[in-house]
Amino acid sequence: MQERPPSYQPGGYGVVGFHAGTPFARLTSFAVAPDKRGQGLGRSLLAALEKAAADHGCRGMRLEVRADNSAAIALYTAAGYRCFSTYPDYYEDGMAALRLEKLLGPGH
Repeated sequence: MQERPPSYQPGGYGVVGFHAGTPFARLTSFAVAPDKRGQGLGRSLLAALEKAAADHGCRGMRLEVRADNSAAIALYTAAGYRCFSTYPDYYEDGMAALRLEKLLGPGH
């Protein structure tokens, strides 16, 4: 295993869950470091996670996002996600969550 330089910080990460009995993958966590935003890293990372879901046999991906997180909502919308539901009072501070989904086509 190659050691990373002491100053190494990942630019972003994403976690996708796969559950038996559903054709949808679930994006459970996704973040891009503040100093890496606006460089296309989020779009690239999201596309890679979608490809992993499609390669796993999923026909779509779903996620929840804070209703006031306009940057994340813009990223997901530009990537083809649509809102299909809302969870009111989802977060500890009472903020609602938008439930988004995207169908993953062949060759994705």
